[in-house]
Amino acid sequence: GQESRRITKADFTDFDFILAMDKRNLATLLRRCPEEFTNKLALFMDYAPAGELAEVPDPYRGGSAGFDKVLDMIEAASDGLIAALR
Repeated sequence: GQESRRITKADFTDFDFILAMDKRNLATLLRRCPEEFTNKLALFMDYAPAGELAEVPDPYRGGSAGFDKVLDMIEAASDGLIAALR
């Protein structure tokens, strides 16, 4: 039941974290974000273990193995995010 959507101005105040999958999207968020809320922005992969890629790549470029790799990356970063929240 989830859908993607464009970020709104209210999101910067309504949410505690806004995580980008790549540096290009993070840069866009930083340009749109009021300065007092930039501390809420980060790369999702900042929560992954050391040695992981800094950005989540487009899985369509890696065939079926690309989707498996991206899923592994997202799971690792999710584990790190949960640990950071504890």
